[in-house]
Amino acid sequence: MPMMYMGHKFQRTLEEHFIVVHWDQRGAGKSYYSDLDPNTILISQYLADSKELVKYLTDRFDKEKVTLVCHSWGTYIGSILVHENPEMFDAYVGIGQVVNGNRARLIQRKLLLIEARKRNDLKAIQELEEKGDYILEKWLFKYGGELHNSKSWVPLLLSGLKAPEYSLTDALNVPRGSSFSSKHLQYDVYDEQPLDSLFHKYDLPMYYFQGRFDLTTPSILVQEYFDTIEAPKKELYWFEGSAHFPFFEEPKAFSDSLIKVLK
Repeated sequence: MPMMYMGHKFQRTLEEHFIVVHWDQRGAGKSYYSDLDPNTILISQYLADSKELVKYLTDRFDKEKVTLVCHSWGTYIGSILVHENPEMFDAYVGIGQVVNGNRARLIQRKLLLIEARKRNDLKAIQELEEKGDYILEKWLFKYGGELHNSKSWVPLLLSGLKAPEYSLTDALNVPRGSSFSSKHLQYDVYDEQPLDSLFHKYDLPMYYFQGRFDLTTPSILVQEYFDTIEAPKKELYWFEGSAHFPFFEEPKAFSDSLIKVLK
């Protein structure tokens, strides 16, 4: 899923302080097209694409480094990228930081079941007890673990349809690209190991932006991982009115925090 289609909701203030660059990764949003080779949907290819983009930006804008800001699944790519190439970046900001997918799903199911029983939601209890992991996202939205102030993805959809940078075709390609990438993605580096078993030392400043109610990348895992990493500087910013999309639900607090990181 790209972030560009939501940019108009939160980034205007940031443009007064940064050159803001959005990247729709290979197969996502503007970078999805119908004859895209599925054999290129590789972690190694995303990493190579990332480095090529950073080099292009530093050359074009005559900068030595860039600040890398990633969201959700992008934080997996971003964490590998800054760990392997710290000299390319002046800081890393992970929003809804991925830590360990298997552990996250166990936590999600446990906490969603607790909430379902508290509400006596028999349908939720049955589905969470009997169905596979594919059912989790439905209840993450229903119980505010994706968007704290909504029970569905409709606000994200409406935002995307209003994005000035996106045509209608671009907007329609968001779900197409997401489905295509999910189907074909190959984890061809580090044997699919989660970040908490790979990296605990980073050679650049590390910042995590976390919604207090985030169950998509559970806050408990983010706090735990943050406590274990070593970096020249590290900070964990909490967004008290958000779940997995703090830049969308608390745009002013998000902008203020990112500007503070810059300073």
